[in-house]
Amino acid sequence: LKTAFLPSLNTAQAEHLSGERLAGFILTTLNRLNYFTEKLSGGGQNYRYHPLFRNYLIRQAKAFFSPGELFALQMKTAQILEDDGNVEDAARLYGDAGEKQQLARIVIDYARIFLAQGRNKTIAEWLAAIPRPMIEGNPWLLYWSGMCSFPSDMIHSRSCMQKSLAVFQITNDPAGVY
Repeated sequence: LKTAFLPSLNTAQAEHLSGERLAGFILTTLNRLNYFTEKLSGGGQNYRYHPLFRNYLIRQAKAFFSPGELFALQMKTAQILEDDGNVEDAARLYGDAGEKQQLARIVIDYARIFLAQGRNKTIAEWLAAIPRPMIEGNPWLLYWSGMCSFPSDMIHSRSCMQKSLAVFQITNDPAGVY
């Protein structure tokens, strides 16, 4: 149940999340017996649950764990995903857990990279999951909101940029003003 929030997993991640030393053996056995677990190609010990099985496990985890345990598990899983460079899945999990502060941090930390790749829509989706007052209160979130709507919505983009610039000037943030 604890590994179900990972879209794909390796044995180290499974051991870390579950605390089970035999996680690699269990995953290998599930795969060998065709129990809705596939081994991914490549040299590592990477696995993925069948989507229906994964959804079932997630539903079971939500019923089995207390809200506090579930939240802690989602945060631990999101941190593992982020540490492994799987930022999109980490952001999705932070959003699902209702952890808007971490989602905002993801936007601030990774928006530049995603926008450089032309992935404006991804940033816009992350921002849409953050409450508007929180965005309005953070000049960097305002800035990235304006940047991800440029040039498709110039009115929104300009409004966000003007608001963020005003806050950057008030807080004397040279990087933001620049």
